[in-house]
This record gives sequence, C-alpha cells and structure tokens, in this order.
Amino acid sequence: MSAASTLIPNYNQPKSSLKVRGFKFPKQIYDNLDLIFKESTIRVPSSALTVYLTLLSECNERGIVGEYSMKSWSDKLDIPISTLCCGMRYLEGNNYIQDKIIQNRTVIEISHYERFNNPERKEDLNYFRVPHFLFETNILKELVRRSNSKGIMFLLSLFNRFRTAITSNNDINSTLPYNMAHLKTVLNKTAIKVREYAELLRPLFSFDVTEEIKRGYQIVTRRYIVKLKKSFIQQEEDPRITNLLGKMKKELTYILEGFNHRATKDDVDDIIGAFKQESVDVIKYLEPQTKRDDILEKCFLNVMDLLTTRDQQKSKRIDSLGKYSRKLFRKETHALVKSLDRNDVILAIAKEHEITQKQPKIAKLFHTELKS
Repeated sequence: MSAASTLIPNYNQPKSSLKVRGFKFPKQIYDNLDLIFKESTIRVPSSALTVYLTLLSECNERGIVGEYSMKSWSDKLDIPISTLCCGMRYLEGNNYIQDKIIQNRTVIEISHYERFNNPERKEDLNYFRVPHFLFETNILKELVRRSNSKGIMFLLSLFNRFRTAITSNNDINSTLPYNMAHLKTVLNKTAIKVREYAELLRPLFSFDVTEEIKRGYQIVTRRYIVKLKKSFIQQEEDPRITNLLGKMKKELTYILEGFNHRATKDDVDDIIGAFKQESVDVIKYLEPQTKRDDILEKCFLNVMDLLTTRDQQKSKRIDSLGKYSRKLFRKETHALVKSLDRNDVILAIAKEHEITQKQPKIAKLFHTELKS
C-alpha cells in the first residue's frame, strides 16, 4: 500500500448551498426603507428607488460609485433622464447618498453601505441579491411610469424572502405562498391591478394560481404560489471562500485608492478573479480550512505589497492590473505550495480528486516541486 493511500480518508461530496445571482442589497438598508413605508407617511419616490438600485449595481464593496452615467441608465431603462434626475436629487436631499472626494475626483458614496456590507460578519441575512437581469426588463420602467414605489418595495421583499427560503431549504424549487387579500393590502391595489402587477413580474417570477372561486360569471383568484426563475439561482460551493473573497475585495478597494494607476471597478473584478483562479482554486481543498484561509489571505496581501511597490515605480507603468496581478498570484501560489507540508498536499490532492473526479489543480505544482 502506498504512503498516499494510507493517508486518504473517505471524503463525501460537500453539500452545496444555493444563492441568487446578482448585486448586493444590504438587508439593514432594506429594513430601514421598509420601516419608512410601513410606519411613515413619507413615500420614497419610485424614481429614487430605481436610481438607488442602479447605484447599488455599480458600487464597490464600500458603496463607492466612481463613474455614473445618468444618460446611459436612461437609455437602458427607457426612463426619461429628467425623471432619473429627480430621483437622484431626492436621494441626495435625504442623505441616501453623498458626494465624496477620492484621488482628486468626485465620486458617489452610498450612505451606510460600508457599515452594513461586512464580509467578516457571519449573519445569514447580511444582504440579499437582486438579479442584474432586472435592468433588462420593462419592470422598473412601468413601475416608475405608474409612480408605484410600493411595487418596487414588494419586488425587493420577494428577493429578500427568496434569499432566505432558498438558502435555508437548499432547494432551487422553493416557493412562497401569497393570498390575494394580502397582496391587495401590501400593494394598495385592486385585484385586477394585482394581476397586472404579477404579469409584469413574469420575467423574474412565476405566479401560479393555486386557489380560485367562481362568482357568477367571474373567476376570482384567491391564492398564488410564487417562484423565482431557476436561471437566477446558482450553487455556492464553499461559503467560507465566498466570505474570504468578499473580505479581500473590500480590502482591495482601500489599497487601490493610493495607486497612481486610477483603478476601475473592472480592475477590482479582474484582480479578484485572478486571485480566485490562480490561488483559491488551487489550494481550496487544503485542510484544515482555517489554515487554508490564513494562507490565502497571506498570499493576497503579499501580492498586494508587490503590486503597490510596482505602482510606485512611475517609470514602470502597469498596463493591466488584472493581467499583472495574475502573474503575481501564480508565482506566489507556486511558492506557497512549495512551502506546504507534503502530507497536507497529498490529502488535498486526494480530496479534490474524489470530490471533482478531475485532475487536481494543486497536483501539477506539487509534482513539479517533487521533480525539482
């Protein structure tokens, strides 16, 4: 029997968790808005809620929006730019957003976003996600045209409730029941208008009638079962990795603020993508997970130090932060694998192969070290 086989325990495929694909909407911000709608006579305009959603879709992990084009959003959503401007003014006047100076340029900061978007917190309901596909539909256009801010808030409540249902049950087919009487109250609409609203949301949700009664010549809907379309749900293999990537992404936004190279949101995504592919995916099966996470965090910060040093050398301009960081992550990961305990690497290779039934990514680097 080989040394490797004596070390290999029987691994079972870990249970994957499910999540909605999209941009983050901090749960505490939603709760504050919901409280306003329930307990105040103040109504946040539908135009303001729409602009707020566009800002959330563009902001970084600290709630900073570097470059925002009202004209582009007006064209995309088919909503008059004057309407969106009114929404933006409302957000500014009521402290939902504010201007901030970073690297001698004015950016938009979403108030309280950074405080509520904390990857280190382990609460399950820290945020929910809104699919980007919302902006490809006519849902917001119609709700703004009808000044239906309650309709937007109920839409957000659906994403919030499905986030809870899908992750709690780990079931892609999770459903939510709604009585027509409840929907009429929440939306402040007649039954006919509720049915029109349900039809408007069809690109994202299915509203299936489960109970109806006959009144004379009319069929009256009494109850719906609502389901989020499966195309907006994806598997999340390791929540610890997700939290680590979120933490590093937030740290990255601070680091890049001091760069001579003006970094964009795409640069941030490219660097995090490089980190995941060149480092995280290589050693993610290393045990114990706490040790793995410490190694990955050290790897990330080492590369950030190298990237910062290079940026400060003004004579050596970085053409692409994503491509350059990818080279650094690959080199740093190679050095990390070389320093790992041999038995730990063998166990990681065995675990990855048994779970994925594919050639382990760490094996190639490990075998290279054995030959050297």
